Amino acid sequence: MSSLHDSGGEEPPGGDSPTDPPTEWLPASPGGAIAPPASRAYTPPRSPAYATPAAPEPAVDRIAPPPTDREPDRRPPPSRRSRRAGWQLMVIGVALVAIAGGVVVLQGGGGDDRGGVDGTRDDEDERLVFGEVAATSAGVTVRTDDDGALAARPLSTGDEVEVGWVVETTGDATASIELAGGGVVRFDGDAHLTFLDLAADPETGEPSGASRPAIEVGGGRVWLNPGDEPMAVQVAGGTLETAGNPVALDCAPVCAVEAPAGGVSVVTRTGNETVPAPGEVVSVTSDHGLDVEFADAPSDWADTNRAADRADGLPDDPVDEAPGIRASASFGGRYGINLEVVGDPTGDAIPGPLRYPNGSSYTVSVVADATTCEGPPPCSVPLSGVDGGSGTAEVADGAVELRFAQQIDCYNETDTAVVRPDIGSTTVDVSLEVGEVDFEGGRWLVRTLRGDGAVAATLTTRCNTDDVLGTSTSSVEAAASRA
Repeated sequence: MSSLHDSGGEEPPGGDSPTDPPTEWLPASPGGAIAPPASRAYTPPRSPAYATPAAPEPAVDRIAPPPTDREPDRRPPPSRRSRRAGWQLMVIGVALVAIAGGVVVLQGGGGDDRGGVDGTRDDEDERLVFGEVAATSAGVTVRTDDDGALAARPLSTGDEVEVGWVVETTGDATASIELAGGGVVRFDGDAHLTFLDLAADPETGEPSGASRPAIEVGGGRVWLNPGDEPMAVQVAGGTLETAGNPVALDCAPVCAVEAPAGGVSVVTRTGNETVPAPGEVVSVTSDHGLDVEFADAPSDWADTNRAADRADGLPDDPVDEAPGIRASASFGGRYGINLEVVGDPTGDAIPGPLRYPNGSSYTVSVVADATTCEGPPPCSVPLSGVDGGSGTAEVADGAVELRFAQQIDCYNETDTAVVRPDIGSTTVDVSLEVGEVDFEGGRWLVRTLRGDGAVAATLTTRCNTDDVLGTSTSSVEAAASRA
């Protein structure tokens, strides 16, 4: 990391005049060691100064895949909210086939042999009733199969929404339906909703066993507050599950999923899973992966609907305590850490080449071996320097406490040999907050971090007889990014 130069001989004399540093020497570029600042006291090396050749670069593809020995429990804990007055919709199972858009499936248990939903089937024709239209505007249409073929008509307040109905909005048209389970669904923005019973025979339409009501969402904006009943939502390429917390979808065309109180699990068709915290807006990518954007506040769509829920008598949901994406992201791979010195050196008057002056900047590259972490953080991750050195990153709650050290050696005047190895060390000690993340290999990985801390050089053995021993420390601002 740093080096001093012996004036020559076994015991370096203290009175020789040092040579000026070569003009071509600069702090190390990304991928190199932390370079010592230039000084007229010693001649810095023309290459990273270590007692032994740099070890081969550690493999960077060492991120352990997520455990696969058991199926994850994808359902968040049940909500403790009081039920809203209305029918109790009790249904079971989740078995969805993705179509363009998404599917909302109410889950639960109980019911009769015909449908498994108490009070939601019409006794005359045994049709599953989802709920009642509470409000609708011009531009909202419904197509029903009452006559054996879908016939379009305006949707009306008071309509009991039945299985097989297709409801669409155009332009600024809006509608809301009070669900039989005590919740609500609101939609606008060219929304397309189809109400299904997934237990029905696809050829005859006759129910087979317990009913599984579903709402297929084919676009637009949708707000789903399931009340006390668990609910699953399937968007193109994935499924959302909630035991009671609301979820906002904005599908234009890819569905962005926002859970303003958390408590919603997102699972892709290939089994990738995440539980976003409030402010983490997730979408399922075309390759069945996951993407996330971070917001400082709930969207206008979510805020408007939460206010409407309160006006309708639905209680606020307590914020789910799941850690979310940032707090559960792993620190693994190769990172470049840039250090900007923001204060004058303090401490002992060790040789100038070992001190880090205000306004200077340095970069160190490390490889974080996340294979030591069997699951999400908290976790202690070992670090190895691309140009030597080692350290540890303590990862927890969306933050990384990073400590990394490289040794200082004493070189001869021609920079060709180490005459005294390990005469001290340079240490980077920074606290970093997780910024952006990427989904790779079935897990979230930290992509960017930012924070502050210090860089310190400690000289324990003299390179020249007049060297002052001790430690010099400089404050730094740090930014790291994954290669």
